[in-house]
Amino acid sequence: MNKIGRLVNLGSSSQGNSFYIELLSERTTKPLRMLLEVGFDFNELLKRMVKSNIKLNDIDVVLVSHKHHDHSRSMLEFVKRGIPVYAPKQAFEEWNVFYQEQCLLEEYKWKKIGYGTHVMPIPLEHFDKGEKVETFGFILNVDNEFNMLFATDTKYIPQDLSKFSFDVIFIEANYLEDTVRYALQDAEKEKDENNISRYARLVDSHMSLENTVQTLDGSIRDGAKPFNLSKTKVIFLIHLSSNKMTNEQYYKTFTKNYLERTKHKTNANPKLDVVVCKREGGFL
Repeated sequence: MNKIGRLVNLGSSSQGNSFYIELLSERTTKPLRMLLEVGFDFNELLKRMVKSNIKLNDIDVVLVSHKHHDHSRSMLEFVKRGIPVYAPKQAFEEWNVFYQEQCLLEEYKWKKIGYGTHVMPIPLEHFDKGEKVETFGFILNVDNEFNMLFATDTKYIPQDLSKFSFDVIFIEANYLEDTVRYALQDAEKEKDENNISRYARLVDSHMSLENTVQTLDGSIRDGAKPFNLSKTKVIFLIHLSSNKMTNEQYYKTFTKNYLERTKHKTNANPKLDVVVCKREGGFL
């Protein structure tokens, strides 16, 4: 992670998501200090930042993937303070936020967000009550040599990303398929319409752990290609279920073992690490 200075997980779950990342470019001595997602009440987010010794006035830029509140809740507060917030149009509209044209994210269009740093939004498959939500994953590039992928809140990643050599990957691993399948069966037996709707939406809008690893090795669907993990130093698993029964260690071990078994497909870096972003912040 030679282009990442400091990295802090401030929280990663359906209760709220936010990451602080410092990106280092050879073109400037000052790191680009970024918040990736601001899905907490502003005061709560400030508390988490203070606890991690992150100063509000140091934030250079904010990136928001989509309008759902666990990703965008505080974006208006940053706009009010003159901090550039880059987001899809639906997110600005959700919070009735006035946006400058240069901060509006559009799919597949590279946008400069700092010295030597650019972001390209890629559209993801995310639905709410049957309607598609404008949701972006992010490919961040620093100095034309460092690539980072951030992808969450999606059923799967539709793009062929095999030509990218990602140094760092943030990818959703929300739930275990068996757990949700059995929960859905129980809800159907009980005719519990709320939970039937809840679990059906989960399956339609979020990546399971199984989908995550199959996305990486290209076995997710016919015609999919494996990621090139030869340069990848670390994969962060994000947005794990808020269920207290979620075993974070299992997610980590399962992913590491799976990537070891399929390294002939991905050419996985022997030193590749898998890190779980804990729901309340921090890493495992």
